[in-house]
Amino acid sequence: MEKRTDEFREKVEAEVFTSTEAADYLGMSRQNLSRRTKAGRIPCIRGKLYLRADLDEYNATARG
Repeated sequence: MEKRTDEFREKVEAEVFTSTEAADYLGMSRQNLSRRTKAGRIPCIRGKLYLRADLDEYNATARG
């Protein structure tokens, strides 16, 4: 059971970013990330968590 928990933890850590990590990943400030989140351009979970897939989609559409 512990192995499954470790695998799940690794998956979450790879796919879920804090606001600081998300801003770094996108190459922008946290303030800019917050603005874009409030404008509905970047979805977030519970106000401060971001999914890698959403950040990749934002990068592909907004910057592409």
